[in-house]
Amino acid sequence: EAAKEGIPYLEFDGDISLMCAGAGLANTVYDLVNYEGGTVANYLEFGGPNYMKAGTAMRLCLANNPKVILIVTFGTIARADVMAEGITKAVRELTPSCPIVACLRGTGEERVNEIFQSIGLECLSDTEEAVRKAVAIASGRIGA
Repeated sequence: EAAKEGIPYLEFDGDISLMCAGAGLANTVYDLVNYEGGTVANYLEFGGPNYMKAGTAMRLCLANNPKVILIVTFGTIARADVMAEGITKAVRELTPSCPIVACLRGTGEERVNEIFQSIGLECLSDTEEAVRKAVAIASGRIGA
């Protein structure tokens, strides 16, 4: 499914499903998760032409039965507000059973928490904080 959609995707055996905008950012977040003691369930890059495909991306992530989905974006051309709208729609349609930790940075980021409010999701502003929270949830140290 990922190949048909043109979404870069690799599957692993870990607990934290990654949805990142940009390959470099996805690699960095992967390393941060490992550094914090977590394990990655998949690498999924939905930046560039794929940032409108949040529903497909989330469906791919959920197929791994992760303990948490970690969504991270960063960049001046990344439309954080548009990604937040897509993520909100995906959450409503897919009703994930696992928690979601998000850190969306980019154009329109000041609207993200307003958009996420309807699904009860808070957007963190620091990537490392988001990674630590996702690892803590996956390990059972804190609840969602």
